[in-house]
Amino acid sequence: MYPFYYFPKIKIQAESIKEFIESVPEEYWRGQGVQEYTTKEINPNRKDSWCFWTLLQSDYDLLQCDAIKELTQGLTIGSKNLWYTLNIKRSRNGYQSDWRPLMQHKAISDINHTYDIIVPIQGGFIESPLEAYDTVNDEYHKLVPKGQAFMVPTDEQWHYRWKETVADFRYTVHIRGKQPVTYEDMKQYA
Repeated sequence: MYPFYYFPKIKIQAESIKEFIESVPEEYWRGQGVQEYTTKEINPNRKDSWCFWTLLQSDYDLLQCDAIKELTQGLTIGSKNLWYTLNIKRSRNGYQSDWRPLMQHKAISDINHTYDIIVPIQGGFIESPLEAYDTVNDEYHKLVPKGQAFMVPTDEQWHYRWKETVADFRYTVHIRGKQPVTYEDMKQYA
């Protein structure tokens, strides 16, 4: 199964979102740690050596940016959101991530994550696209960038990696889903 599902209806105002991202004070950005991934914990006191950061909706209101708010429009049933949170990822040029699942740390979270809609804002998405590895079926996939938002499954069977090679920083907005809303359910909103 090719794990990337495109969302051409989501209109991306990349420049406005980039301006917002670059205006966020550094104190709100988290580095790598158990709040993000299962593979290893990075010493939280080594901010100077971080190459990958996350900005969480719970730490900083991302919906104050109208262009980000617009990304989520239509991802609802009536007044109920089909997503539960947002975050922004920032990684430095040259940073190569390990293969890792997305947000599946069972020891500190009982949330059963199901999908991420990833919105590319800045980076070499064509030159160095996101890669996916299906650990159950031993299959490797590489994103075919289309300049659109795309969805990935976030169950533990799927591991991802990336490396920014073009811009100083790669920026992506993540619209996150959890049970009972599944990856399959969300395909109808593309």
